Amino acid sequence: MILAEILAEAPARAAAGDILLIGHDQTQGIVAALQARSAPVGWGVIGLPSGGSPVVATPSGIRLDPTIEAGLRSRIRPDTLCISTIAGNAHNVLAVMATEPPFDFRMPGKDAPLMPEAEPIPYTTVRSSFRQILHEGDLSMLYATSAAVPELRYHIESPPPLRDEALIRARMDPYVLARHPEARVADAALRLKMWRLHSLLFAEACEALGITVVPAPPAAMDPDAYLKPDYAHPTSSTHANEAYDALVADQIERLVR
Repeated sequence: MILAEILAEAPARAAAGDILLIGHDQTQGIVAALQARSAPVGWGVIGLPSGGSPVVATPSGIRLDPTIEAGLRSRIRPDTLCISTIAGNAHNVLAVMATEPPFDFRMPGKDAPLMPEAEPIPYTTVRSSFRQILHEGDLSMLYATSAAVPELRYHIESPPPLRDEALIRARMDPYVLARHPEARVADAALRLKMWRLHSLLFAEACEALGITVVPAPPAAMDPDAYLKPDYAHPTSSTHANEAYDALVADQIERLVR
């Protein structure tokens, strides 16, 4: 569903209704952008001080850690708009640095040539492997959060990758560079495919849960869907900046009107 359709179908909400963004560190910038406009918004953190998994297995299925669940439930009123900003960086973790040998795959319906030096991998294999990784990590958090917060209505798509490999390396986490000093940044087309596949897998999960995906702001993307440098984080190769957060805040404000 495109954003225009989302906004057309979004139920009217009272101006006094508050917003609860539920997710990880990238949520903070969106919250700040909304608070700067005096929007009644809060941040529900899906994480533990220990750094352990916020998801626990129970006889009835996976759930959020009871402390996290109780904290979220205490902040939800009948008119609270609950929005997921859960995770979203798995495609970068898997594909921002080039593998040896490099790999490539073709998205369904796309005829772009594969990298000549890359090992071709069937789309179904890449999809199955990525889906399994997400189901054991980020998607498990989405499922558990949806169970704890059935009021969850929207999920914010993660920012697309930058195209410029030099810019990515210049802003790479020092920890990554220390561990892989000779590694190359992966081909831009591959990184974009992985982001698209990540978004597709999240969209399928959201559809099954009755959650609508709010797509990345078109204004922050170039004609090929890469993140424009003006919207890239100044010290991170995989996050967006305050200008991008403001565009997402615009989208959220339109949802609550």
